Amino acid sequence: MKSARFALSGLLLLLPLTAGCSTEPSLVVDDVTLIDVVEGMPKPNMRIVIRNGRIDQVGTVDEIDIPRGAEVVAGADRYVIPGLWDMHVHLHGWEVNGPSILVANGVTGIREMGGAFEDVDAVRARIVGGEIGPRMVIAGEMLDGTTPDDWPFRLTVTTPDEGRRAVAEQLARDVDFIKVKEFLDPETYRAIVDAASEAGVHVTGHVPNGKSPSMLTVRLL
Repeated sequence: MKSARFALSGLLLLLPLTAGCSTEPSLVVDDVTLIDVVEGMPKPNMRIVIRNGRIDQVGTVDEIDIPRGAEVVAGADRYVIPGLWDMHVHLHGWEVNGPSILVANGVTGIREMGGAFEDVDAVRARIVGGEIGPRMVIAGEMLDGTTPDDWPFRLTVTTPDEGRRAVAEQLARDVDFIKVKEFLDPETYRAIVDAASEAGVHVTGHVPNGKSPSMLTVRLL
């Protein structure tokens, strides 16, 4: 079975994020045009069968029967696309309505690139618990050096030891990756990347001011 999600023009089908959900009646999107992003062409007269929150069958209306008792959504003159990802989101200020707005626009996955961890994690927990919202991968607070401005949602680290401790603290809070900013000094930056790499966690974000990736002699995951 495919655990994909599809956005239907004018209607969004949000499949639950959690596995092992209870048995539910089948849902069928019938006679819809599927945008095949692999082959790069629309496929009309398609039927999509969803069982227990997962896409179970995809084929033409002639190939697939509608399961008995299924709820049928008319897909004529509508389109289905794979769910979109927004790879740079900051949810601060729109934690309440932002998730549903993203889904309404076809975004079914986001990479949250730095914010107050408790607030962002609470949004993720609500979505996992059943609220409408995208799948989330989150960074928590951003790691940065001393900055000329008092930026919010950042942890100041000025030495390699502080950088390694910050990575350990972030990972203990169940972040998905580490976000770095540009005021880190190169030695602290390298320590952060090394600590994250040892833990098998990706590092993403900014290169220190005045440096290039080649000058840092590190590999960002």
